[in-house]
Amino acid sequence: MSINPEEQNMLEELKKSMGDMQTNLESAYKEMEEKELQGKSHDGTVTILMTATYKFVDIQFDERALKGGVKEFKWRIREAWKNLTETITSTTQEQVMDMFKDIQVPESLQDLAGTPALEDDTKDEDEAEG
Repeated sequence: MSINPEEQNMLEELKKSMGDMQTNLESAYKEMEEKELQGKSHDGTVTILMTATYKFVDIQFDERALKGGVKEFKWRIREAWKNLTETITSTTQEQVMDMFKDIQVPESLQDLAGTPALEDDTKDEDEAEG
């Protein structure tokens, strides 16, 4: 099976796009490894620090965190952990979305699926509703 020049060009563009995407992913992961995030308990007495790649950095608390005994202390740690994981998730999602908006998809690959662009679909739906 031979590939015609147009298909060869598309393959080259696809390889380049994939290479760019890999470079962007590696760069984004490196940034995430260095980005320290924190989660706090509702009263601010417990703070957990981690990187955006879930590498533990530190846990900090003051005497007020022990108020109410072990049960309350554990609850504060859980709150801080939950807050931290939500922060990491949203930070990671933002990073990925930012990364993908910068990826240039060659024009020849945009029409590869043979379907209209997303904004054209929404336009048709709006017209059908109106």
